[in-house]
Amino acid sequence: MRKQVKLKKEVEYTPRESGGFFSAEHVTGKALAVVTTIKMFEMILVTIFGLFLGIFAPISVFMGSEDPLPEAIRAGVFWLISSGLYIIGFFALMLGNSKIALIIHTLASVGSFITYANYQQLYADDPTTNGPAILFMPCIFITLMTLAVMLVTNVPKWLDKRERKLNETAPSILENDNDKKE
Repeated sequence: MRKQVKLKKEVEYTPRESGGFFSAEHVTGKALAVVTTIKMFEMILVTIFGLFLGIFAPISVFMGSEDPLPEAIRAGVFWLISSGLYIIGFFALMLGNSKIALIIHTLASVGSFITYANYQQLYADDPTTNGPAILFMPCIFITLMTLAVMLVTNVPKWLDKRERKLNETAPSILENDNDKKE
């Protein structure tokens, strides 16, 4: 049996016993619906921008060019690495590790910005285009969604810990041990 802790704001959570695919870090109530909805949207975005466009588009760019420039190769490699990080972070999020997923997605966002900068250098002399930025820049929204999931699942726990710590009584230095015995 799971021990349930009830907070003031009607958000309940239980200690984690095992991870499930949609474990939501054992959040129940209104927060469960929010977390599940965000995870479903994130699954759609990771599938489109992380898996299909993030893996197949750089490979297509590599295979479609006869003699790719080093900047294009570097940008494509960063694009592949950041897409892989988005996929790994998504699995970490689905297993209930939202803090780890946020760290991984933040690293992937840095990779997306590096990819964007590399493509900006590559297409600097062509004012009509800035490269395939529309294919990988929406991935940054995945990081924001992971941040939202992490906050919704962990803020009630942090508030509960803070409330428990404030309710603890500190030992008084004014009390005398002899007063207690009488």
